Amino acid sequence: MKKSILLFAFVTFSLFSCSSSDDNNSSIDTTQLVGTWFLESAKLDGDEVGSSDEARFTSNGRVFYTYYNFGTNGQDITENADYTLNGNTITVTYDDADPGNETDTFQILELTSSKLKVKSTDSEGTLIEIYTK
Repeated sequence: MKKSILLFAFVTFSLFSCSSSDDNNSSIDTTQLVGTWFLESAKLDGDEVGSSDEARFTSNGRVFYTYYNFGTNGQDITENADYTLNGNTITVTYDDADPGNETDTFQILELTSSKLKVKSTDSEGTLIEIYTK
């Protein structure tokens, strides 16, 4: 009887502990990422903050960020970068960055044809950005 209970417990545990897909390694549909995304909200540790107003991803691994009226005299600021996808992680390598700030890594929390939600963490905290097309 004990062997039957142990076998049942083992089988039950095995069935519920296994998963057919792993969210951290799920594949991102690049065609949904490509395009121009407009910032809807950006929160650093829950507090609303400014962020890139526009992010344009191309099919050849480039991304172009625009920050509207962000410059000293109210001019738009742009940043250009290469990006790579690995599972649900985007790694961005900026063309012209200060030493130590050459790359950023973003975890894709949600990606549809009209919504992009990403998370990044650094020494300032956790940033959640939501973009729409």
